[in-house]
Order: sequence, then C-alpha cells, then structure tokens
Amino acid sequence: GGGGGGAKKGGAARGGDGDDGPYAAQLAKRGGGAVTVDGNSSWFNNPQYQLSSDEPCSVYISLMQEDRRTTNRLKDNIGIGFEVVRMKAPGNENARAWAAGRSDLVFDSAASPVNCGGAPRREVCGSNIYLAPGYVYNVVPHTSSQGVEGSFVLRIFAQTDLRVAAIPETYSVIFPGSW
Repeated sequence: GGGGGGAKKGGAARGGDGDDGPYAAQLAKRGGGAVTVDGNSSWFNNPQYQLSSDEPCSVYISLMQEDRRTTNRLKDNIGIGFEVVRMKAPGNENARAWAAGRSDLVFDSAASPVNCGGAPRREVCGSNIYLAPGYVYNVVPHTSSQGVEGSFVLRIFAQTDLRVAAIPETYSVIFPGSW
C-alpha cells in the first residue's frame, strides 16, 4: 500500500520535554511524584494511516520525500520521520493518535540505526516492525520542524494482507487571545 500527502510537525517526535527532561525532573522533585509533561501540541495534526492485520506479521515501512533534483520547489531535503503507535482501543476505526507515549510507541524512525546521520535524508525506513492481531496501529509521518510541509510517499510492505486506511484530517479553529 501507499499514500501521499503533506506532513507537518513541530518539536521532538514524542513531544518536547518528554518524561525525563529537565522540567519534568524539577516538577517531580517539587511535587514528590511522577510527572508527565505534555508534548508537542500540534503533533496529532500530522497525517495518520491506520494498519491492522488478522495474523501476526512484520512490516517494512518507507517514508520518502520528492527528489530535490527533479523539482524546482524543493532546494534541499527536509528532515522527515515517522512513528508507529499501537492504539489503546483495538478495532476503533478513524481513531487518531493524540500523542506517542513510551508504552504505546512501537517504532520511531529517529531511533532506528538504519536512519542514523545528521543530515536530512530523502528516505527513512523501518524494518521488522511487529504488528499483533487484534490491535490497530497508526503510522504518523512528519517533518522535523513545525510549520514545514512537504509531499511524501508512504510505502508499506508485508507478507500478509493488511488493512490500510487514511484517518481523516483534524478540524482546527484558532481564536485570538492572550493570557
């Protein structure tokens, strides 16, 4: 299967500070308990694709941006990546992943040794991503900078039949205001 569209994202993949950043440590000391810091507030607006299978399987996923040598619009490769998130509600169609916590994150392209290196790459991929039957998995492609969008091709390879569906985009309204 495959799909195309624009990817947008800001901050770190699973949210700016995470559970072990400096702010979380300070808050935990003050509060005397475990603290979870909210991540990036716009991560969930990225395009999402839902995968499921009736039998256990491993998949290979490739996210590729258009070739900068064949277009006038793209001067340099932009930083891209994707996460695969196991959804808490199995079988829930069109369920959007709102955040990727450590317990439900199945794959993060930024942590894969295949995608190592500092320069933005045209393609990032993940292999041997295990999908268990009875669960729904969301693939969330993104760019590494908030507000940067680009066209992409998402390719998914498996030895078994997969159900792949695009999740509808979010509807957002922004109201002006101040604190």
